[in-house]
Amino acid sequence: MMGKYTAFCKSMRKERSINNFFKRMFLLLMFCCLILICPHKVLAAVSIPWSITFDCDEWLHDGRGGPKCDSLVIASDSRTGTRITTAANYPGGGGGRGLRQYLGDGTNQQTSGLYVTFPSQSSIWIRWYMRYEEGFAWTGNWPGYDKWLYIRNSAGKNVVPEWDGDEINIWAVASGNHKNDNTDWRTVMGGLTGDGEWHCYEVHLTAATSSTGIGYMWIDGVQYLFWTNINYGTSTGWTQLVIGSNCKTPSNGSPPGYVDFDDIAISNTEYIGPIAVDPAPSPPTGLTIVQ
Repeated sequence: MMGKYTAFCKSMRKERSINNFFKRMFLLLMFCCLILICPHKVLAAVSIPWSITFDCDEWLHDGRGGPKCDSLVIASDSRTGTRITTAANYPGGGGGRGLRQYLGDGTNQQTSGLYVTFPSQSSIWIRWYMRYEEGFAWTGNWPGYDKWLYIRNSAGKNVVPEWDGDEINIWAVASGNHKNDNTDWRTVMGGLTGDGEWHCYEVHLTAATSSTGIGYMWIDGVQYLFWTNINYGTSTGWTQLVIGSNCKTPSNGSPPGYVDFDDIAISNTEYIGPIAVDPAPSPPTGLTIVQ
């Protein structure tokens, strides 16, 4: 009787082992199918330092998939119209193309942003070039808000460099705190509407769960904002960057106004700064006039 029982138990263990094997094989097959069907959703994190000049094919977000461009993923599938295009290329940068996002009138009527993920960074510098279309207008002559980037940490909390009203700002979502600077839209643009010129922006964040985090912002190489004692909601760092996000009170009619992004770089060691411009050649010397 015991022999029959022992044989029965061995048979059951063997059957469970076979079932577990087939379950694992089924899950592996489903994962492979997911990669084939949705390749733009299953992407490895990029390494830091990282940069992008959008040196890839022209792309229009029309609901048929994301760009094949340096691991970028669509941030919102429901907001189509964003482009990667030569028309958005910063001519002083590394070549390639640029990212163009359209900002419709009203509140949060923008086209989609793009995002990239990376291993957690406790300290990070992000530099990008940005251009508002010449003549870009806002109701009341300055932005209600315009969130340039979403910088997400490993706790799922965002930090947002932005226009907040008529001031540049860093918004720490974890604590709900804003750090404004009195540098306004007109200071950067030279008037009430977009100047159509490229400007270099950079932010630096150091993570902390207590009120010991820091934040900096530079525009065109000039430091305008320095913030200490910030609670970012995590000490393990930043893992994702969304490029181009939502806005309030554009006033440009149809077609909507656009904002361009290009030559984006991320460092975990030091300030990046504007792209160096080659100096003009010196005038020749030692020339003589031959009669």
